[in-house]
Amino acid sequence: MSIPPLEFFVVGLPVPQGSMARAKFSVRHSNERTLKPWRADVAAAAIQARADYGWLVADEPVGMHLRFVMPRLATHYLPANSRRTERTVRDGAPMYPTTAPDLDKLVRAVFDALTYAAVLRDDSIVVRLRAEKVYSNDGVTGVNVMVWRKP
Repeated sequence: MSIPPLEFFVVGLPVPQGSMARAKFSVRHSNERTLKPWRADVAAAAIQARADYGWLVADEPVGMHLRFVMPRLATHYLPANSRRTERTVRDGAPMYPTTAPDLDKLVRAVFDALTYAAVLRDDSIVVRLRAEKVYSNDGVTGVNVMVWRKP
């Protein structure tokens, strides 16, 4: 029997795994104040999805697709006016963000959250990964996560 893929969307501003910073008596992430709530949101969504899908912790190889939906810059929009009641994405506005945060750091934050949520035994079992950053066209930001077994 094949186990269906686990898929869910987490609404929020994706936060990258920060660099480690030394404090007086400890080492912590440099962006811990924003990283912890983001990882908690991803973990909570993963736990709910696990319950919905009947997904047990993965201990064998898995594949993963992560799609980070980032906020558009204000310059990407045409302003509202007498003809447009809402601002509209300009023709020619870029589809992909090529600025910070780095994709690999966004991925690392999600991997840690999925390990915490017992979706993965460890992120070392991810043997296939597709990750992308795109701009939001509707104002909703977050990450779409899909994990499947035996890629």
